[in-house]
Amino acid sequence: MLTKIFKRNFIWLGIAYSFATTLLSGCKTDSLHADQIFYNGQVYTVDANFSKATAFAVKNGIIVAVGSDEEIKSYLSDEKTDLKGKFVYPGFQDAHCHFYGYGCDLKKIWLIGTQSFEGVLDSLVKHQDQKIGGWLFGRGLGPERLARQKVSG
Repeated sequence: MLTKIFKRNFIWLGIAYSFATTLLSGCKTDSLHADQIFYNGQVYTVDANFSKATAFAVKNGIIVAVGSDEEIKSYLSDEKTDLKGKFVYPGFQDAHCHFYGYGCDLKKIWLIGTQSFEGVLDSLVKHQDQKIGGWLFGRGLGPERLARQKVSG
């Protein structure tokens, strides 16, 4: 008799466990958790379609989702930032280029890859028609780039 009761309770316990694990496996709160949520912005994704969004979620320093305010607000986060319509550009950083100087450098003879003093002279002769005010200017060469050579003389 105890064996029948034990079997019946064990079966009900197994059914309850199966039901509970099935029910709880649908709860994916960890996958919808973010460290930070940014919303109400103008987010340029720079994807293949150059699509725009209004919000994004960040977890461990990585953008994990981009979408509308409604989509991203479904993520759980303690830190939510209202962008107040401001623009967000991915990967935008200052390369620190002085554009005027860079433009002027484009007129100069590019010497990167030159391995010897003779190579420098060859490049200058080859591009002697690129004089600026009667002078030839080169760019991209430092003494450390030239192979050490013994100068005869």
